[in-house]
This record gives sequence, structure tokens and C-alpha cells, in this order.
Amino acid sequence: MRSSSPRLAGLSRDRFVSLLVAGCVLVLALPLVLALWPSQEPASLPNGTTMEYSRAELSDVSLDDCAADWIDADSFCGEATAHLDDGSQETIGITREGWVAGLEDGDRVVVQTSTSTQGDVIHAFHSTARGTTLLVFAVLTLALVALSVGGRGVRAFVSLILSALFIWVFLVTGIHAGGNPLLYATLTAVLVLTVVLHFTHGFSAKTLAAWAGTVCGVGAAMLAGWIFTSAARLTGITETTSASVFVTGDIDISVLSLAALLIALIGILNDITVAQASVVFSLLGHGNGHDHGHDHGSGPSADEVPLTRRERRLRGKLKSTSDRSLLRRAMAVGQDHAASAIYTVSFSVVGASLAAFVAAKSYGMPVWALLQSEDVAHTIVQLLAGIVGLTVTMPATTLFAIGLARVLLGTSQAESAPTNSRSAGSSRRD
Repeated sequence: MRSSSPRLAGLSRDRFVSLLVAGCVLVLALPLVLALWPSQEPASLPNGTTMEYSRAELSDVSLDDCAADWIDADSFCGEATAHLDDGSQETIGITREGWVAGLEDGDRVVVQTSTSTQGDVIHAFHSTARGTTLLVFAVLTLALVALSVGGRGVRAFVSLILSALFIWVFLVTGIHAGGNPLLYATLTAVLVLTVVLHFTHGFSAKTLAAWAGTVCGVGAAMLAGWIFTSAARLTGITETTSASVFVTGDIDISVLSLAALLIALIGILNDITVAQASVVFSLLGHGNGHDHGHDHGSGPSADEVPLTRRERRLRGKLKSTSDRSLLRRAMAVGQDHAASAIYTVSFSVVGASLAAFVAAKSYGMPVWALLQSEDVAHTIVQLLAGIVGLTVTMPATTLFAIGLARVLLGTSQAESAPTNSRSAGSSRRD
């Protein structure tokens, strides 16, 4: 009867502590989120122009002028008749994007209607209507995730959708309304990280170690990003943020770039922490994070047989040696994972900036000038800050996992050795 109690007690303790930490984070963060919840009023440009969007079907599509060698991306080179879903009919302007998309009569599109303060109304092509297509792709992907990864993968997919909705409704809307980007991003990161990790992986010591390691990594990356940005005198105004500056000129773009770095690092560092915590718990014999018991057979346990002073010293020495061995083995695996993550992130950044590199080449820009431009230097700083976060995340998660396994689960690779030694010693004395 007694041999099963440590297993149940350990299982209850680590889940309770994990739930307690997550609950405390939510209790502290949710009042701030409610206090900062932005108004969902329709947005307008600084000059008073309002934007509306509607679905329509095209007819009489004319794109003859769009085949010219050079046309500004925002200029109209074609037109069509749009039959809006409300029954009205409007003539819309079409940019070269519509020509590249191959618009034809009968295509479903999204129409953008801008109304100035003087009452001038302009109807323009915004995008092809691809909502149904994207929904079908998402359902197929979810089915594939369910078959391959199982319930945990489905929960991760659901977490992705809910996180995206929260980021749009709270983070994006709050920053657009004039809120501090770093404050909104920090709250978003804390809530998303806490909810997603525990909802996907459950409440356990392993999840708690991954959460704590991610928090450390994100904090280190943010500090490095702030120092690098200040030292390099980066403004944060890049090709992708210039439109944001025009629309909401009261936003500190340099702070916005740090907020963007924080959100981007959640997924990258979370990948490292979950994998590293799993490595530690697997080495300890808890592959699923919940196997907390030890089977010592029918022999006496450490609680039942008091240890001598010499045996307690031996037990502590073995435990210390075991911890160092476990740390070395876990760090060896973590270093491989962190190293691969570094060049994975690097390649993804280069791939995302490939269009900018090609454009720079077309202007005859040398590499040394390209690397010092605002766009590329900003990307490099974010990349380096992310790498700093990676280097902190992996060892921090390893230490948290070992410590939590020891405190919450009472786990030690060396625990069985002193116990068995004590049992053998007792037999010899008997």
C-alpha cells in the first residue's frame, strides 16, 4: 500500500504547482488586459478618410494597360464592374496585382471603398476572395495534424487560431489606438505563452520548466534587442513599417520593432524549451512528464529505514554526481538543437528578406551598403537578439527541468542507488 503513495503524491504535487503558477500569472495579467482593452471603433486615416471592405463579383474586366514594363504598384492600370453582395454595382480600379492574379469575368474579389472628408468615394480592387480556399486548406491541415500528431497536435492548432485572434483584437488594435507597443506585446506574450503551453502540453513539471525557460529566453532577447537597437541607432522605420508610420504617426516605431521581436520569439524559443524539457525528463525516466514513481521492489524504502550519517553523505555525493552527469548529457542534446535552431532562424530571415536583396541588387547597391541599410540592419539586429535568447533559453530550461524534477517529483537518478545500498547493508548486518 505504501509503495504507491509517493507516485500519487508526486503526480498531484507537480500538477498542482504548475496549475498554481499558471493561475497566478492569469490572475495578475487579466486585470491589466481588461483595463487596457482597446475600443473596437472603426479605424480611419489621420486625414479623416474611412475605409470599408465588401465582397463582389467582377464583370467587364479590362487590364490592357497593366502589361507595361513599369507601373507603380499602387496605381490603377485596369478597371472592372463589381457587383457587390448588397446588390449595388460599382466601377472599381485595379492595380497591377490584379493583373498578376489573372482576374477574369466572374471572379470573386474583395473591394476596398475609401471615403474622404470631402465626400469623394473611390472603389478599388483589394484582393481576390480566397477565404473559402484558405478554410479548406486549414481543415485539411488540421486533419493531417490529428492523424500524425494526435490530440496534442489538435490542441496546438486550436491554440494557434485563438492566439491569432487575441493578437489581432488586443495587441494590434491596442497599438493602433495609441497604446504602448511594448506593454501590449508583453501582456500578449505572457498570456499567450502561459495559455498555449499549458493547454497544449498539460499541467506538469515539464510544462512549467518549458514556460520558465521561455520567459528567461524572451527576457534576454528583449534586453539584447534594446541594447543593439540603441547602439546601432536604428529607427525601426523600414519598408514594412513606413505605411504604419503614415497611418499612426504617434507610435514609437523603434519600440514597435522590439514588441514585434518579442512576439516573434515566443514560437521559436518555445520550440527549444519544450524539446529540452522533454530531453531532461526522458533521461530521468519520465518521458511523458507524468511518470513520477519509482519501483524499488518490495525492499524497504528510504522513508521506512533510517539512514546512517555515512549513508546520507554517500547519498548526497551520488545525487550530486548524478545531477552533473544528467546536466552534461542534457546540455549535449540541447546544444545540437540550439545550434540547428540558430541557422534555421537565420535561413528563414534571409528567405523572408530575399525580395529586398533582389531589389537592392537591381539598384546596384554593394553588400557593405546593403548591410548598413535600415531594413537589413534591423533584420540583423533582430536575428542576433533572437540568437542571444536561444543561448540563454537552452541552459535555463535544462536547469529548471532538473530542479523541478528534484523538488516536485523527488526524482534522482541516484536515489535508487543509496536505497539499494542501504537495503543491502541492512541485509549484511542482519
